[in-house]
Amino acid sequence: MRRHVGRFGLAFALGALTTLSAPASAQDANGASVLIYDASGSMWGQLEGGITKVEVAREVIGDFFTRRDNAEPLGVIAYGHNRRGDCADIEVIADVGINDPAGLSSNLNRLNPRGMTPITDSLSLAASMIPPTAESADIILVTDGLETCDADPCALAAQLAEEGISIRAHVVGFALTDEEAEAMRCVAEATGGLLLAPQSGQELADALNQIAEAEPAPEPEPQPVAEAFFDIGPKAEAGHDYRISFEGTARNVDYAGFTRRGAGQPDVGPSYGVLGGAEVGNNPFTRRAPLEPGEYDLILAVTGQGIIARQPIEVVPPSNGFDAIGSVEPDARFEFTWRGPNQVGQRLVIARPGAAPNDYFPSWGYPYSNRQTQRMGLTAPVEPGIYELRYISGNQQEILFSREFGVGVPFEDTDATNTADLADQAAAATQAAPGQDAMPMVKATFRTPDNFPQIPLWWDAIPLDPDMSQEAYAPISELVVWENEFEPGRYRVSAIGPGETEFSAVVEIFPGQPNDFVVPVSSASEEDEGSVVGLSGGWQMWAIPPRDAPAGAPTDPIEMARVSLTINAEATAYGGVFTPTGAMVGAGDAAGVPFESVSEEEGYLFLRFALPALSPEPFVVSLAPYGNGFSGTMDSGANGLPVVFWPADESLPSMPDMQDHLYGPTVGQTDDPGPLQETPAAVPGACEEDICFVSDEATGLAAQLPRGWLMWQIERVDGQLLAQFTNGESILMLIPSASWNPENGPCFESAAGPVCYWAEGDPGARLAAPFIAANLRIEPQEDASAPASGGEVDLSDFIGELATVLVPQTSALEGADDRIRVRLKPETQFGSGCFIAADLAQRGHEPFTLVAGLSAQANDAPVTSVLNPDEPMVLEIDAFTDRGAALSPVMMMSACDAIALTVGPIQCRMGTDSAAPLQACPLPVEVSTSGALAALSVAGEASAGTPAELQAPIVQPDEAAMTGEVIPVDIGDMSPEELLSVLLPFQPES
Repeated sequence: MRRHVGRFGLAFALGALTTLSAPASAQDANGASVLIYDASGSMWGQLEGGITKVEVAREVIGDFFTRRDNAEPLGVIAYGHNRRGDCADIEVIADVGINDPAGLSSNLNRLNPRGMTPITDSLSLAASMIPPTAESADIILVTDGLETCDADPCALAAQLAEEGISIRAHVVGFALTDEEAEAMRCVAEATGGLLLAPQSGQELADALNQIAEAEPAPEPEPQPVAEAFFDIGPKAEAGHDYRISFEGTARNVDYAGFTRRGAGQPDVGPSYGVLGGAEVGNNPFTRRAPLEPGEYDLILAVTGQGIIARQPIEVVPPSNGFDAIGSVEPDARFEFTWRGPNQVGQRLVIARPGAAPNDYFPSWGYPYSNRQTQRMGLTAPVEPGIYELRYISGNQQEILFSREFGVGVPFEDTDATNTADLADQAAAATQAAPGQDAMPMVKATFRTPDNFPQIPLWWDAIPLDPDMSQEAYAPISELVVWENEFEPGRYRVSAIGPGETEFSAVVEIFPGQPNDFVVPVSSASEEDEGSVVGLSGGWQMWAIPPRDAPAGAPTDPIEMARVSLTINAEATAYGGVFTPTGAMVGAGDAAGVPFESVSEEEGYLFLRFALPALSPEPFVVSLAPYGNGFSGTMDSGANGLPVVFWPADESLPSMPDMQDHLYGPTVGQTDDPGPLQETPAAVPGACEEDICFVSDEATGLAAQLPRGWLMWQIERVDGQLLAQFTNGESILMLIPSASWNPENGPCFESAAGPVCYWAEGDPGARLAAPFIAANLRIEPQEDASAPASGGEVDLSDFIGELATVLVPQTSALEGADDRIRVRLKPETQFGSGCFIAADLAQRGHEPFTLVAGLSAQANDAPVTSVLNPDEPMVLEIDAFTDRGAALSPVMMMSACDAIALTVGPIQCRMGTDSAAPLQACPLPVEVSTSGALAALSVAGEASAGTPAELQAPIVQPDEAAMTGEVIPVDIGDMSPEELLSVLLPFQPES
């Protein structure tokens, strides 16, 4: 049997693979092969003589199956034949084993090309099918195009070359141009395979025979460390980060990074620095490509030996920029999208055209991840006019890119560049041209039977496959014989004759066949409204219990409802009936309930119905494609559960597969499913569990979030609560109704206000919106200083941490409004750099900037700034209200827990004039830290007249804390978190 392998649950699918026809064991074979067959839409293209590529490939590959040595195990994979536009459309036709050649040919011949070209994921799947005992293996990729699924086959080939067994990946580029074949050379060369570009059936046969006869290349001689090389391509984008591995080993004190072509070791900076790590240096390591395009070398320098490895690399200009913004309302929050290097400390700001780089308005943000394309929101200035959205450097001295927009005035943006164009510019050369996999239109002819009068009729054709355009075909006049061009696929073709006589037939229109159809008379019994489109018909909805369900709870899928979907006669809208089962309503099966609405958006399916006897709120089922069906959530008010929506006549996936898909992989699971495994976007701080509870102490906003989602940018504006939720791709907004234009998209009501999403945005937001809205609330904020009573709590688990962050009691709790409280927030980045950010709180004052010198030592040696190693380190904290944040966080070249940091002298610049003189701060200053430093101290008085007692509030852990002794503390009914909020009342805004 054939299996469809999707992006979810691949590790389980691979473990459950069964063979085509009881093949002999491949585990004991010395060698094995996997053939990857391209069944994408472009295979319907024609060769010389009018024959299609798929017809030639079927014949030639079938002959290859027969002629090859069948004693060598062979597996077969195909891609692109089930669904259009689906990069997970990869299917194992036969496992690696001794298979019947005739059976292989028969199964391959039944595949009709229609979809995408996921080369990289197919190569990864093929490699995973190689038996672990095989001493060598061949992957034979037969493709008529390049990668169309935003992946890099060259990088994967380099990875395969590093595996323990010898895997040769041969590329048979059937009818590829010379340029396209060259783009795939990297796959063959990295693995020692052959690159062949046959242009005809005979050349294709010769290519397959040549691969079958090729001898495995001899094992290469081990390369000494001095011959280390880096796994990075020949080009890099200026200013963008790259994670780079190298061959061999190095120590943590050795250096690696970029230098000018042929030059020696450069100055230390973001593009060149120490490897760091434990005794063995970090491998891989992260470096930023130089900001100036040109010819460079990537080098590895070993202490005492100098440069031991050098690899040329070209740094090309970056493809950075914003999408068009147009005009926005004054003092209103607006969303924008950009593509940029997204480095630590860089900022997105709003400024007047012509203003200095560091002259910008109060609403600004950091890029929140290292994803190249991101989206966020800022608040527009109050005064109407023309402004610039800017992306500025970490030192705020350089505008990396910008785009003008209007605030409260009409603004026409004539620049047609957008982030999609920029991403295309930066794409690897292995990416195919847009539209490569588009299937050619096919001419088809329809007529009625000869025994019926040949008179003009009204014709129409309705697409049946769900991955086809659902627009019906119909001529503008009556015709005896209807001839037209069609998108390949299945159709219901109908015609109406005299006396309402109806002719009807389901036909398959594909290239390479006559496509001349006689449409018979349709009887009433043959009419089936439920079959007019791919989603119509019978479905079942199943609730899937989690792995850790409580004792006595169901552990198998629970059938919640049976569903019948239909489409109207015009094929413009869905309808249907939802029939709840006893498991859902608590009794026998209920009567069928018509849907209030059924809609499909970019492959996502949304169902809405009402069951007043069960819940006063309507039920909303939000579903995303999963295998042969859908998965998602069924929500009503604050209640919801994960569900699978599956065709009634098909078996469900395995329970572990569905649980992996809905709840994430098993905790501790170490199997690497490879590139086909789709995981949540890597957003810092995102939920890493199945469901996470999060809350914001400053506002009381609390929510339950699905895996991969983050609550951020929480604030109150004029008493209204605002927040955003993101998973790195989608964004939801908690925003007052009056501030949201209904034309932007719909909203879900929640206990905290409307949760809205952009109708033009990613459908993933639509899928998460009802769940987040149903579980969003505002918790009452209690007075943390109120007296409490209760028993003793064992604080041994975190007493050591308390000892490093407690400030003196007299200053932390008494008279806190009479001083400026600065909190440093150190965080180790990339394993070897300490990133120091800071914020402050103080009694209301006119705006000012607090300026503090920084000096640091590690192992009795001075530590310098990564960005400006020759300049003194200075921390500047702008306080425009009673709170402030550091505008220029400092990155130092050592891990935080090794640094002894000294802060000071501390001075202030009053007002907002950047040229104003530094002077004594208006209040005494105390400094604390919320992270791990080896030591923290505060320098003496900054200058004459400085307010007294610049304090060093860090209390070193005492012996009791260090030995782990349990110290009973009566904290009443307070939780440890509430205790911390009392001891450390200052909590910065998110």
